[in-house]
Amino acid sequence: MKIEHLVLFITILSISIQETAYSQEIAPPHVPRKTGEYVSRRGNFAIQFPPGWEVEKGYIGVDVMGYSPADSAEDPFRENVNVLFSELDVPFTREEFLEKNMTGLEQLLTDFKLESSGSAVLGDLIGSWLVYTHRVGDFQVKVLQYLILADNHAYIITCSAYPDDFSKYQQTFQTIAQSFRLKR
Repeated sequence: MKIEHLVLFITILSISIQETAYSQEIAPPHVPRKTGEYVSRRGNFAIQFPPGWEVEKGYIGVDVMGYSPADSAEDPFRENVNVLFSELDVPFTREEFLEKNMTGLEQLLTDFKLESSGSAVLGDLIGSWLVYTHRVGDFQVKVLQYLILADNHAYIITCSAYPDDFSKYQQTFQTIAQSFRLKR
């Protein structure tokens, strides 16, 4: 996949996923729900979700989507983590991939604001991380996103919460991301 198409796809997908997290009915009743470790044969990776999280594979175009337990029956938003995998047509440096991703986010997300960024180490993989906010409809969302390149593949781990709840979930998001590993 060309990097421009990948960035556009990721951004649109991110918006779609976050909008669905506002729904009380997160998944259609026919979609099986699992918990625990998810292993992607297609993407050749594994990631671990905490007990109580609902895990769905192949949800809205991502390889895997994990939802936190609802805080209450009236909880309008489920904090979530998703992993997107894509093969790249041409190799990119981490810096090039980060720049392309940032450009796409700035152009396509409403009220996008980068709060911080840096280098990430997930196991033996080195990548980048971003923390940003943006608006989805009437709601603000705060996102921690990891960008990993390995073997001419892109892996994007996106973690979303309400800004007021982000610090409550940040360690959980980091723990989930740290569990990410390639199955070589």
